[in-house]
Amino acid sequence: MNTELLSEMRAAVANKTAQVLTLEKAKELKGKKIRTIYFGYRGQDGVDEFVVGEIISHLSWAERNADFDAKWKSQGDYWKSYMTKKQLDEHNTNMLLLREDGTSTSCCCHTKYYNCFNELTFTCSDADREVYYVVVHEITCKKCGHVHEKVSNEINNPFGEYFDNCRFCIDAEDIEAINDNYRDHKAEINKINQSYGK
Repeated sequence: MNTELLSEMRAAVANKTAQVLTLEKAKELKGKKIRTIYFGYRGQDGVDEFVVGEIISHLSWAERNADFDAKWKSQGDYWKSYMTKKQLDEHNTNMLLLREDGTSTSCCCHTKYYNCFNELTFTCSDADREVYYVVVHEITCKKCGHVHEKVSNEINNPFGEYFDNCRFCIDAEDIEAINDNYRDHKAEINKINQSYGK
């Protein structure tokens, strides 16, 4: 696990940059790159980063899983072979957040059973532990073209699309200035040495 990203996301929750991922908010975030965190027991927190895709029922997702077992058309068909009506209803009303590529994020929203919150909210594997998110915005440096990432809790980029120049440009300018100073210094030393006939 990326410990630096985990620390950043813990701090984002503490300073309220990260917000709880509700069902309504997730719908607005489709196509946006986000980072998520959930808080596990005994510090077993989890972070992820992905582009938000579809929100579908857990049962619908299982019905797409055709590689589950050769004996069954899909995992959903297998579930239907043995689950009770209530169990199937639970899987049909639990909404799953997918990545843009269709893979599962394991973020689940319990819309009917086990909903522990006032608002329909995505959780991790435990229905009482909500998922927090920040939106990852890309900003390009006009000078060097380097792409930077900044996070916020706003869907639309509050930072603008471009920097006038970035720290990479500034670092490059500093290095060039140091090199210029070194060349000037070296030339000065050469002059002094020449004056002494060296």
